[in-house]
Amino acid sequence: MTGHYDSGLVFFSIFIAVIASFVTIDFSSRVAAARGRNSARYWLIGGSISIVMGIWAMHFVGMVAFMLPIPMSYDVSITLGSLLVAILASGLALYTLSLDRLEMRRLLISGSLMGMGIASMHYLGMEAMRMRPSIVFDPGLVALSILIAIVASIIALWIAFQLRSENIFSKLGKKCAGALVMGLAISGVHYTGMKAASFANGSICTAVAAAFDNVTLAGIVSVSAMLFLMLSLIMSAYVAMPRTIRSSISLLVIGSMLPVL
Repeated sequence: MTGHYDSGLVFFSIFIAVIASFVTIDFSSRVAAARGRNSARYWLIGGSISIVMGIWAMHFVGMVAFMLPIPMSYDVSITLGSLLVAILASGLALYTLSLDRLEMRRLLISGSLMGMGIASMHYLGMEAMRMRPSIVFDPGLVALSILIAIVASIIALWIAFQLRSENIFSKLGKKCAGALVMGLAISGVHYTGMKAASFANGSICTAVAAAFDNVTLAGIVSVSAMLFLMLSLIMSAYVAMPRTIRSSISLLVIGSMLPVL
């Protein structure tokens, strides 16, 4: 049984991956700057959630972009499990980027663990389809997708570490280029993994049908993730501003709220 892709959703999934990569690079500077203070753990937790929302949303939209000629749905518990794996992977990444030094050995180990976490998220997400007969995977392409995930994670950690001393307003061109490379690599993991999957003729999806159709669900997930990522960037930009500008913005916000109160 063969399927096809919705090109619009594919493009949007890659766009989400690029934005999530930019947030990764930016939050690495926030975590590093807060190292040794109580706020560091909050930046680490908040950054992990923000990054995961983007990477997981990219994966989910990419899954929905793949159309099979049968009704499709996804097991909620397995899907949430894939989200937990992604949280652990991103938490490891931000913790690594908060260290004073990034030795080659630590870079390789952390990048490998992060890559395997991203790959695990993908294949758990595919398992959430609960296909019968089960999906058959091409071992060579599976190995390639895992290799792409590990290499991409190592490169992503290295890029983010090099730029972590910059705030959201500085070195914007390098950050955008780094985010584009990282986003394309993350997308490459997903679509290589999808290419590795084969579906037998007569296959059925046994996951309980969702309350919304898949395109609507993808829209809800992606819009929620984009809003979360944008709020994360706004918060990071606010913190990076000089104190006088932050004070002025705070006064303006309070002043605008007084008539409502």
